[in-house]
Amino acid sequence: MKFRKTGGLIGAGGVAQSFLSRMPALLAHVGPIKGASLHVSRRIANNLRAGTGVKDYSALAKCGIIFIAVPEDVLDKIAGELAAAVPLGGKPVVICDVLRNSQVPGPLHDSGARIATLNCIPGLEEKLFVAEGHAGVVAELERLLAHDQRRSEEHTSELQSHLNLVCRLLLEKK
Repeated sequence: MKFRKTGGLIGAGGVAQSFLSRMPALLAHVGPIKGASLHVSRRIANNLRAGTGVKDYSALAKCGIIFIAVPEDVLDKIAGELAAAVPLGGKPVVICDVLRNSQVPGPLHDSGARIATLNCIPGLEEKLFVAEGHAGVVAELERLLAHDQRRSEEHTSELQSHLNLVCRLLLEKK
C-alpha cells in the first residue's frame, strides 16, 4: 500500500539533524512546515529540501498526518498551540524523538488527536524504530518506514515507559 497523505511538520531544535531529514518517503509527502517563525519555518523547509515554510498552525489543518519534532521541554507548549489552532479530532499526530509515551495527558489528548510516538533506535543506522500509540497511526508509520526499507517494532505505552526509563538511565551514565 502506498503512503499518500500530505504530512505537516512542526519543527524546532535541529530538525535537519533528526532521522526525519533522512526519510525520503516522508519528505516526499511533506507539505506545510511550521517553526517558531515564518523565517525559521522556511529555513527548516530549505534544509530538508521539502515542504513549504508557513507562519500559522492553521496551514496544518488540511494535512492527513502531522509530525512533531521538537525538543521535549517545549513539546507541551507546541502541542497546546497546535490544539488551539487546528481541529485535531481523529487526526493522526506523530511525536518524534521523545522519551515520553503517547498516553501522557495533554492538549493533544484533550483535542481527540490519534497520537503515536516514533523513535529511532540508536546504533542501527536508522533502520529500526520503536513506534507506540494509536494502532491505526502505528500501522501508517510501518507502511511509511517500509518505503525507506526501514521497520518498526510496536510497543505498548507501558513498555515504552520502561524503555524510556532505561534510556534516561543510560544517558545519565554518559
